[in-house]
Amino acid sequence: MSFLKAKPKRNLAIVAVIFVCGISIFYFIWNRARYPTASHLGIFVSQDALTSEEELFERLSPKGCEISPSDIKTLVLELSDSDGVLSFQSETAEKFNLKTIKRSKEILINLVRQLKRRGFYVIGYYQVFKNPEFARVYPGDAAQQFDGRSFTDKNALFVDPMSSNFQGYFSQMLKELSAFPVDAAFDEIMLDYIRYPEYSQLRYPYSQHVKYSGREKAITDFVSRMRSVVPPSIALSGALLRPGLMVGQNYPQLCDSFNIIRTMIYPSRETKKLPPPNVKAWRENFQGIVKLSEKMIQKGCKAKFEPVIEGFAIAEDESGRRNYISLPENQMAWQLEEVKKKGWKVIIYNSHSDFSNLYRVLGY
Repeated sequence: MSFLKAKPKRNLAIVAVIFVCGISIFYFIWNRARYPTASHLGIFVSQDALTSEEELFERLSPKGCEISPSDIKTLVLELSDSDGVLSFQSETAEKFNLKTIKRSKEILINLVRQLKRRGFYVIGYYQVFKNPEFARVYPGDAAQQFDGRSFTDKNALFVDPMSSNFQGYFSQMLKELSAFPVDAAFDEIMLDYIRYPEYSQLRYPYSQHVKYSGREKAITDFVSRMRSVVPPSIALSGALLRPGLMVGQNYPQLCDSFNIIRTMIYPSRETKKLPPPNVKAWRENFQGIVKLSEKMIQKGCKAKFEPVIEGFAIAEDESGRRNYISLPENQMAWQLEEVKKKGWKVIIYNSHSDFSNLYRVLGY
């Protein structure tokens, strides 16, 4: 009799578990539908995670599961560190006497191959004119302060965009990256820091007496030359600052050479106060950058507009020291909803490949 009496209780427990699971699944689907689909999301992978497939997934995956293309389709592999040192041994770097991380190029090729086999869209990311390693080896090609010292932006040296020496190096580097085997070829190569520094009081070995329109042309010509080096099977994209900054980036001109323009929508960089940027000001900055970018990318532009959004905030304390903090989840959720309304594909940048705030918003 006791067994018979217990059976309905077990049945109720089973029904309760099924009900709770059903509600959880329904909530996950409803919540996930508010944000871009996996095919419209990408994240950055820092160069120190490129040692192996296991290391990459351990660094990137949410706790308890492994990230897959059904979660996030695009992975952006950083091909150099903040000092401009390549993350793999390179014949081109060796030819120009530049340091590299002592990691075989075959490791990178095999990693790209495995990621593509899994179904990821793989981008190779490279910082261009912000290149401390090249400026160290070739100080005569670097931007300088008026006292003759090499200019540093937070300890990162810039190369003069009109340096023919650097242009020769970089075109050879792109040829090397584009020559990976077909099954390990990058789907896209993204160029960042294709610009002049955001400071006017500088001296350049080649651009010093060139008018601003000439500097815009120098950047445009550089990108056009790099486009001719990269085979048509590999997309070329540019991570651009918001329009209006005097850094040599002419959106309409660059439209002809890039397949994809990735404006960096980083509103926290314009509201840099602790605690995390004021939500209202942050949202206004986000929408302002979007409007400027859409206005500059005219109807005749051949390039797609797929921006980069921030996963962390840069804030300053009372002493002016910069702090990198994880973007609050409500702000991460809001910008993803805005992106979903636009129908954009986006890439999310976060410091040190920490995407825990993104994963929590998505429900993982």
